[in-house]
Amino acid sequence: MLNKTKSLKKGKKILYYFALISVSSLIIYFVLAVQAGTLNPTSPVAPTMRSLGEIYDVLFAVHDSSTTASKGDGNASEMLKCITTKMGGGSCD
Repeated sequence: MLNKTKSLKKGKKILYYFALISVSSLIIYFVLAVQAGTLNPTSPVAPTMRSLGEIYDVLFAVHDSSTTASKGDGNASEMLKCITTKMGGGSCD
């Protein structure tokens, strides 16, 4: 009976150390694997890239949108008008 108790305690101790080493290994792995790189670009901006200002102008139509037709196949402001028209029960013609 005494040997069985010692054996159970030894087994629990081994299991505890195994769990401790496993968790520690995972933490070390994620700390080393997940690191942020530099935020400074290494080369000039590509000619197809647009600034946030240009994207804003296209998406939110800096021009007067009251004259924009509500077509479902146009630019972003036309699509938005079409969606709101359809939500109100209308159609986009």
